Amino acid sequence: MPFNKGSSGTGIRNICRQKLLDRVFLANKVEHEWKVLVVDDFAMKVVSSCFKTEEILAYNIALIETLEEVREPLLYFEAIYMLQPTKESIKHLKVDLNPTGQMYKNGHLVFLDAVPDDTFEGLSKTLSSDMVKSLIEIDVMFLPRESQVYSLQDPLFYSAYFDALKDVNASHFELTAKKLVTLFSTLNVIPFIRYRRNFIKNLILAETIEKELKLQKHLFKDLTAMKASKKTCILLILDRGFDCISPIVHDFTFQAMAYDLLNIEDDIYEFITGYAEGKTVQSISLSAEDSLWCKIRHEHIASVTKIIQSIFEADDLLKSTKHISSGVLDLPSMNEALKKHLQLKTHERFFAYRHMANEIMKIYCDGINLVYELEQTLATRTDSEQRKASDMYESVTEAIRNSNVDLPEKLRLLLLYIFYHKGIKESKFKDMLKKTEIPVSEANTITNVLHFDIDLFKPGYCEPLDSKVPKKEIETAPRYKQSRWNPVINDIMIGCIDGTLSEGAYPYLKEKPDVTFKRTGYWCSDKKLDNVSHLVVFIAGGVTYSEIRCAYEVMSKYKGWDIFIGGDDIITPDIFIEKLKELPSFIS
Repeated sequence: MPFNKGSSGTGIRNICRQKLLDRVFLANKVEHEWKVLVVDDFAMKVVSSCFKTEEILAYNIALIETLEEVREPLLYFEAIYMLQPTKESIKHLKVDLNPTGQMYKNGHLVFLDAVPDDTFEGLSKTLSSDMVKSLIEIDVMFLPRESQVYSLQDPLFYSAYFDALKDVNASHFELTAKKLVTLFSTLNVIPFIRYRRNFIKNLILAETIEKELKLQKHLFKDLTAMKASKKTCILLILDRGFDCISPIVHDFTFQAMAYDLLNIEDDIYEFITGYAEGKTVQSISLSAEDSLWCKIRHEHIASVTKIIQSIFEADDLLKSTKHISSGVLDLPSMNEALKKHLQLKTHERFFAYRHMANEIMKIYCDGINLVYELEQTLATRTDSEQRKASDMYESVTEAIRNSNVDLPEKLRLLLLYIFYHKGIKESKFKDMLKKTEIPVSEANTITNVLHFDIDLFKPGYCEPLDSKVPKKEIETAPRYKQSRWNPVINDIMIGCIDGTLSEGAYPYLKEKPDVTFKRTGYWCSDKKLDNVSHLVVFIAGGVTYSEIRCAYEVMSKYKGWDIFIGGDDIITPDIFIEKLKELPSFIS
């Protein structure tokens, strides 16, 4: 099947994109008039998640500028300000629209969240009606990272949620609730709320979201029709303690390994081609707009190169352009020139993904492969032949002492070893530090999982996984020996959909939906969009790329469900360790 097709119109990214188009860009577009788009840091991320720069320019946007940066006055242009109503952004806005230091002709104000009453009063007193042409609130306080993936991208959330030595910060829970409510208003669904009982702050967040939903009911369209609809929405709130193994085990699928091992920033992969003076820097955007990326991102790394090659050879566009010379053509027709251009762009994408796969395999083969196999054995408690693993002490200490293994990797192996034994004595922990020469100050980082209510130093009682989750199986591609671990979220999502997830361990906050979930499996693949149910998973502490993959896999099986997964952040194994460092240590 050819890969060069446009993306579908469904998914949170496209819904959010359409919302911005309708309420911001099309609403402010005037023929033959150009405007400047001025964004704060978060708004820039929202816009970048939904549009390419050239797409925005098509709506008469002459320039995109950053609110926080020093800029030159452009008094002939009107400006569209897109920003959060934070103190910092409001301060910059007032300076911009002050007549004495005016930056633009006037401004159209687009706030991503509701403007607090006191802030609104302050703006009314400070800004003249001549300077402010319009003001709207669009309620988008999340980043749509993929069609089924969102992130709150809140750097303050982690410490507020998990620091057991701090009192509960009600204001931060309220802010998180407001952000999630904007997600539901964008989807136009009011959820039934479930949460993991074992972590008390999940209940606090659930209650705060329920309260915020009542306060913000005006954001939702046609509540009467929504209640009469057959579709259901469930919000499932999880804390990172439900599965502490998935964040530290490397996943072998393409997207997970790429973000784990390569230097990818803002979903842009840059790489160098050529030699010596002929070197050039190239880049590719890892975007859902690229159907080739969507096709290979969840494939096992061992299969990626073969899949790319087979698609390359089978693609109709490439077949139709094989006759075109790679040299300069004399007066080519417009049709042939277009085909040539598309062929070159297609070649670039294939080359970029092959380059990524090759770089990943170089890093993998540079000694890390031995560590990865050890991780799988510790996580699954069986070796590659499905035999029960032994004590693993010698294997783990030998790997940790290997100079080719970096410190974060050593810490993850040590943590996996403790999980493997369901806890060890603190004295044994200190002995292992001496033998492996890991500094105590660094090793204390992993003991911070105590903030997740996981006690590493109670042998037999340390549970890195929620034992109350029924084990499920889902048909996927044949498993590789290096990919024996399957995230617990897979079982939780299926249990939530088919009704087998324990309501004792994962209770509904109040009422539960009056539907029989077991009827919404394969048979409803042709159901209308209005009758498709939603499962929104929020993982406090961050969602991993392996868990994101699971969401797509479960959704492909249960056709009557749209699954959206996210958290305060999207994390890799290294990010998981870095976040643990934010928490105060219990061990001296």
